Amino acid sequence: MTVRPYRHRGELVELPSHVQKVAQRTVLVLTDRIVCPPCGPGRGKLRNRASFFQLVEACKGWAGGLPVHAIAYEDLLVFRKPPRTAPWPASSARRFGPTLSCRDT
Repeated sequence: MTVRPYRHRGELVELPSHVQKVAQRTVLVLTDRIVCPPCGPGRGKLRNRASFFQLVEACKGWAGGLPVHAIAYEDLLVFRKPPRTAPWPASSARRFGPTLSCRDT
């Protein structure tokens, strides 16, 4: 999945790291994190291709006296499901002790 940091009220929000943490809580395994600069050719050089919203936030920052720049990258996060584990052996149920039902009390 591609995710990019963004600015909220002038503060940089490192969204790729947040997404990575949430994915790991849901048992996904991060396989790779690749930096992808959104750029293209222009006048013989690679030029930043910032989104409209990035440029607007940068302009707001400069107008407010905060020298911020458009974010020049996004992250490609590659996740996978963890490998399947073998089911618990029947003997493992004995380790947890007896179970009680409502009728036992």
